[in-house]
Amino acid sequence: MTTTTTTTMNFLLRVLLIVVPLGLNLKGSTFAAEHLASPARSLGVDWDDWINSKVDKFDHIAIDDDRNNYLVSSKKYLDSTRRVFFEVMQFTSKREMEGRSYYSLDGGGGDSSSDANHVLSQNQAYGMLGAAFVLGSWKTHSGRGSSSEEDEHWNNAVSDFEGFFNGWRKMCFNSDPEGGCQADGKWCTDPITKKAVICLPGWKQNADLSAEIGSNSSPDADADAILAMIIAIKAFEGKQKPSWYRELRQWADASCSAFLYFNTISTDNTSGKNKRIMKVGSCWGGFGKQGNSPTHYSPGHFKVMQDFHVSFPETERSDALPQSMSTTNIKEEWDQLIETSYDVLFAVQCPIEGMVPNWAMVDIVGDGIENTGDPFSGSGTPQWQYGTEAARTTWRVALDAALFPEETKNPARVYLKPLLNTLRNGFDGNLADESYFSSETFNTCFDRRNGQQITPFSGGWNTNAAILAPTLSSLVVPIEGLSKDEQEQMLDVIVDALLHIATKNSNEGLYARTWRVLAVMTLTGVVESVGKLLAITPSTTTTGGKNFPVTPMSVETSGESSTNNDGCCGWTDTCDLNNTFCDESCINCSGRCGGTWFVNGEKVEGCREDLTVELPGTPEAANEEGCCTFGGWTSCPHWTQRSVDKCQQTFNTCEKVCQGLWIGGSKDYE
Repeated sequence: MTTTTTTTMNFLLRVLLIVVPLGLNLKGSTFAAEHLASPARSLGVDWDDWINSKVDKFDHIAIDDDRNNYLVSSKKYLDSTRRVFFEVMQFTSKREMEGRSYYSLDGGGGDSSSDANHVLSQNQAYGMLGAAFVLGSWKTHSGRGSSSEEDEHWNNAVSDFEGFFNGWRKMCFNSDPEGGCQADGKWCTDPITKKAVICLPGWKQNADLSAEIGSNSSPDADADAILAMIIAIKAFEGKQKPSWYRELRQWADASCSAFLYFNTISTDNTSGKNKRIMKVGSCWGGFGKQGNSPTHYSPGHFKVMQDFHVSFPETERSDALPQSMSTTNIKEEWDQLIETSYDVLFAVQCPIEGMVPNWAMVDIVGDGIENTGDPFSGSGTPQWQYGTEAARTTWRVALDAALFPEETKNPARVYLKPLLNTLRNGFDGNLADESYFSSETFNTCFDRRNGQQITPFSGGWNTNAAILAPTLSSLVVPIEGLSKDEQEQMLDVIVDALLHIATKNSNEGLYARTWRVLAVMTLTGVVESVGKLLAITPSTTTTGGKNFPVTPMSVETSGESSTNNDGCCGWTDTCDLNNTFCDESCINCSGRCGGTWFVNGEKVEGCREDLTVELPGTPEAANEEGCCTFGGWTSCPHWTQRSVDKCQQTFNTCEKVCQGLWIGGSKDYE
């Protein structure tokens, strides 16, 4: 038997040992049909007995049930992270080159992931991140059996990450510095040959990792890959370091420098304070007509990258920081990026449904950021649709909340609140065949700030895992009005649905499957466990500071609305937001700001008087017949009749606070 055959056989046996006990249905997968059964048969082992003999060995784990009070997660599959990860490993190609093992995830992105003729940096980064999540949550989710068995599995998990890191590294070596607009940024270095290459690879490469096909970096992929490197570095603390550990540290540091230098752009606003935003790639994108995309904003990633980058020892750097950077100003630049990320996200978000568009044009207006509404699309997907690009934004913000759950002033919770309300209204335990959500959960949202409408994914968001999975990741954050037990029960059925979508879609490709895996990892506490491992205290000068949250939306309120000059808003036990919008009224505070309303130092439970303020010629009671629309509805969807959304309660709240249009009931108000 050749070395290649032996290696392949060992790898397949590992897949069998990990995937089969989980009970993941792999029907429709060529890999499963042609490869999974063959090793047991070739060894002369009875298939059923062979599987049964492995189940107990892989189902034992001592669970650390120190659940964080700021998050909610399913307790199912706590011991299955690496087995879930092997859903992705089915698409992995392994090659031996130059004395290294290279893993790559072959396939396209978006809705066309069946093309195995190339590797996208986006997919490769998902592989790195999934492997890093396994390492980073090892204590709570992945360790099993006796110490010797655990050592074996740990070593295998380390090999998985190493393989994906080597693949990413190879993509960087393939990439043209000039074509990727990084000619002055060859800061990542091979420790043996001393060859220096760029740190942000071209977004598309040959399937065998032999050459670059598409230059220009993909910023969301770069952020995922760098986060993966930092998690892996942290996971090795207190353990035996691999031979490539120092290289990984230097590569992560240099990549942070490259990310700030090539993937972001800074411009002074009228007050002289810098606004730093993401580009669409190393070669294009930025303010105004340069174009932008919400999916490239990953504030949780940026906080981790800042902490690592600023604290990295100068003596270990493989290359000096760029001339424009210093340890002092890179902290400020990360602060700017984190702060402006939420400026952008709130500017492009539908204020009620919680959706964002695939693409946007954002610019500085006065002292803030606005979505200009001008046309732009970077990949051919519809600009004003909550589609495959836009849905990733939800997961990226949810990751911020999950990594930093005790950061009580984190704007992630404010951002996610309207989307969580939408999901609560759309959840139906009787819709098992539709992943428990109606296709009508999201509705077209009219944004009066720019006159545009954000539409739901036209193909059915609840049947497309590439949209469903990242969207449902937000449910790791508690929903107002649901008990923790109720939400955990909700997550249990959702996690089951995400794990078994492949049984309904035999043609599911890599992109959708990776998102199912990342969502399950998020919803089962893996990311929370990683956050505890990182143990980072975010900078107090940005999203953790007293000037946050960023005013979430521009809402005009009349003098007849729910303003209470004697009250104020807070997120702790006192008025501490110092935010004009949040302090304006009880509704603003408890609604969009997600805070607690205080009057004379005492908490106010609910805002009933705010909900029932009367205006001449309007209905007189809360919970009126009818509903609030923001464009596109001519009749009221069924879910609005049982909605707890404040905007769906009264004409007054709908039109004067939420800026919607009240329809239905005894008459339409036009």
